[in-house]
Amino acid sequence: MSQSSTEHRHKEHEAGASQETINEVFHESMRGYEKVLKTGVELQEQSIRLWSDLLAKLGSPEQFQSKVAELNADFLPAFRKQLEEVLGASNLVSNQSVALLRKSTGLLEATSIPDAQRRLQDYLEALMGATRVNVHLALNTTARLMNFWNESAMQSASSTK
Repeated sequence: MSQSSTEHRHKEHEAGASQETINEVFHESMRGYEKVLKTGVELQEQSIRLWSDLLAKLGSPEQFQSKVAELNADFLPAFRKQLEEVLGASNLVSNQSVALLRKSTGLLEATSIPDAQRRLQDYLEALMGATRVNVHLALNTTARLMNFWNESAMQSASSTK
């Protein structure tokens, strides 16, 4: 056999292998597409079931409007109050942090050792006081939020009965 016919058969074999590889990749892509399509259909079916269940629980449009009005009247004002308290606490902590930062930079302005000791003592006392206030603030805020959510859950449970 000549070298050219051997090369030709080798190229045909490579072309066949390449075609098989392309076919495998194509079939694998199609299987992946099928899985994605089936998953999408399942997701849509679950979404339809979820919305159907939700709409069945809501009842009539009048009942839905009543529940939304109740939410607006009861829950949202109480939630706003709690949120304002949390923001107030956040502002307090922020202001304390700024004051402590000012005191800490004041340490560098000491003119003598006794002055530096006094400034350090003032800073440490302010730091300890701020830490105490922040801990109490965090505990009180957390307790109020937990009570709020607990009361809201109880009201929601009692209104659905």
